[in-house]
Amino acid sequence: MNVLQPISTAQNLIFIPRFDAPTVSIEIRDEETDTSETLTISAIYDNGYMTVEIEYPFKEAGNYTYEVSDLSERLMYRGKIFSTAQTDLQNYRTNPDFLYV
Repeated sequence: MNVLQPISTAQNLIFIPRFDAPTVSIEIRDEETDTSETLTISAIYDNGYMTVEIEYPFKEAGNYTYEVSDLSERLMYRGKIFSTAQTDLQNYRTNPDFLYV
């Protein structure tokens, strides 16, 4: 699972694809609204990892699934994204204002 910020500016999405491609198509599906959007993005492949710079309006505490394909529509990767503004993910809380004792 990838964790991204709830912002609509560029962020890096990093994953391990099945194969390399210079340009990929990413379908992002919002699990809450069951809507999807497809983006075509240049990719960087290095040491088995692929990095794409993605701009999408993620919502706070949003759950998303995504599929990455090459331009021939061959599936390269399938994963999940969770969007949160909390920076300490080791101690992530669904209610950050609640004091745990």
